Amino acid sequence: MKSFLQCKRLRDHWTASQLVLVLLCPLTGTAQSPSPAAAIALEQQGKLEEAAQTWQTIIHENPNDAAAYASLGVVCAKQQKYSEAAAAYKKALALNPKLPGIQLNLGLAEFKQGNFAAAIAPLNAAAKQTGCPKRSSAAIAGNELLRRQTIWRSG
Repeated sequence: MKSFLQCKRLRDHWTASQLVLVLLCPLTGTAQSPSPAAAIALEQQGKLEEAAQTWQTIIHENPNDAAAYASLGVVCAKQQKYSEAAAAYKKALALNPKLPGIQLNLGLAEFKQGNFAAAIAPLNAAAKQTGCPKRSSAAIAGNELLRRQTIWRSG
């Protein structure tokens, strides 16, 4: 049978341990990491700047997450920040070249910036991924716009 003194020491030790934990928790606790679901919810609410910041945080914590880069690209494109969207899509493709839909998104981001020549390759790649004919209508349109742009600049 334990003596009263031993029980008191255990109780005092337990209380001191709890106190140390309670005092240290605010110092060692970390903020909860944002989730893709939170970023998507912000995007659906129209809070595009907050959604972009959330995707940036997710990317900072998981720099090899191709889907996060792709999602950041979508949010940037919705904000008409096509240069940033294209950069995010390129990073996503570098991490995962087979990520569905990203070639098309990259082609459209380049197209909307007026980078018609840069839009052709990803639009052609998107056409191949979806099983469209080699000369997809998007690529044909891009080639035609590039031709017109060249004529306009030279004339």
